[in-house]
Amino acid sequence: MTSLVRTRLLLVSLLLFVVLGGALAVAAQEIPPQPAVNAQCPHTLRPGVPFAWLRFEPSSFSRHAVTVLPGQTVTLNNPPILAWDGVQWWVYVWPNATPGSHGYYWVELSSLQEQCATATPTHTPTTPPPTPVTPGPGAAPWQAGNIVRVRSSVPFVWFRGAPTPNTEPIYTVFPGWQLVIVGGSAQDSFGQWWWLMRDPRNGMTGWVEQNSVELVTGNQTPVPPPTWQIGDVVRLRAGVPFAWLRYTPSSTSPWGYTVQPGREMIIQQGPVHDGVQNWMRVAVAGIGVTGWVEEGSLQFVRRPF
Repeated sequence: MTSLVRTRLLLVSLLLFVVLGGALAVAAQEIPPQPAVNAQCPHTLRPGVPFAWLRFEPSSFSRHAVTVLPGQTVTLNNPPILAWDGVQWWVYVWPNATPGSHGYYWVELSSLQEQCATATPTHTPTTPPPTPVTPGPGAAPWQAGNIVRVRSSVPFVWFRGAPTPNTEPIYTVFPGWQLVIVGGSAQDSFGQWWWLMRDPRNGMTGWVEQNSVELVTGNQTPVPPPTWQIGDVVRLRAGVPFAWLRYTPSSTSPWGYTVQPGREMIIQQGPVHDGVQNWMRVAVAGIGVTGWVEEGSLQFVRRPF
């Protein structure tokens, strides 16, 4: 063996020692303390962050579903759910008024900052300010047969086939809809509690996050929401920035027209369920453009007869 070959082998051995030593040092790092986050306030992108991708898993290698832009906000799960991927912290959030968003996703905590409204504190000696009611870290004391409703602050809720946010959704319900507790509770790997619930209107059953609903009362007969009728006049719900009229009742269908807030539409057909949510066929008042729009984006205006 020549001296040149021996020198090369020595250099390769040193390089491998350095690389493996560095890898072992990284692996030996402990998970840093979980940072404190305020789930009471919406969060927005930090200055200088051009966008953020909301992903299905707490990892930079996971697929993304939604793009958040500067000025848009997200709501943190309450209680907060964080995950460490070995490099950075991720937080579980709901995108607010973001077209195409459905449910909770993961985003890098370092991309966000709080956006709390500044309020003047009020207090009197005899009447202290009310304490906000937030879901606790444990399971709620609910029982089978109890009635709950979707919170007004939640755009919609998905029924899932298993008590985990990674399970594909099977059904969609909307704010104010009442549901019956069937069974539970179950805690996922992120510390979130789930309950098995049933929609009394059609018998659909699935798992729902505890913090997305609130208790109405004990056992009683739920009151279903009003149903649409052909000819009803509707418009976009408050907080929905726009809606696309699509050629077919599906989120993957091409769209042909954009409806702006305040624009009235007339129900022509529906609802049609695509396996995730209901769709309504509408005609834009005054111009006659027609298309399919998500039922959850609409609110009733009037019935012309």
